[in-house]
Amino acid sequence: FDFPIEKACQFSLNPVTAYALLSEANVSGKEWLLLTAGNSAVSKMIIQMAGLRNLKVISISRSERDFAELKSLGATATLTDDIENISKSVQEITNGKGVKCVLDSIGGKLITELIKNLAPFGKLVSYGVISSENVDYHNSNLVFKNITIKGFGVDAWLSNLEAEKRTETFDHLISMLENPLFQMPVAARYRFEEFRSAIVDFANAKSGKVVFIPDE
Repeated sequence: FDFPIEKACQFSLNPVTAYALLSEANVSGKEWLLLTAGNSAVSKMIIQMAGLRNLKVISISRSERDFAELKSLGATATLTDDIENISKSVQEITNGKGVKCVLDSIGGKLITELIKNLAPFGKLVSYGVISSENVDYHNSNLVFKNITIKGFGVDAWLSNLEAEKRTETFDHLISMLENPLFQMPVAARYRFEEFRSAIVDFANAKSGKVVFIPDE
């Protein structure tokens, strides 16, 4: 068994979160999944995991500079978080059907708009609080389409798994992540005694994690 240490040191949080969120989304191949904060580590992992299931993913990010990378990971469509046009753009991409699930770590005005794009029996799963603004919606957005809104925290999700199911989940994740094609970028590697430089690098890292690698 040869699991790369660069992936192992990231295993306990983001990959588990991505796997759990995709399970919560419960999207089929004929439906659409939408991700906010598409350039985040969690979203990039979700895109790759969704690709293994042949799922259609719309990834929203701040800049078009992210589009090429997101599409290379498997995103079906990419959009910027343009509040004025976002809802219309999503409807065009989905041919008016809307999305089955929105996995959101932002909140605020972006979700105020995107909640309109949920398909009948769709689901909004919130797992982050990047925006300080409230999400606003009218009850009609929920009632007439039987929409579900729920929060998500990975610790609570794990605590509800029986021991056998948790082991099964971790084994499946390890098998998925050990594939060299599954990307978990590392921006920089440091020895433990270089922690001061690592902290500075972490604050400036644009893509990938800053990790500590023990001396061999």
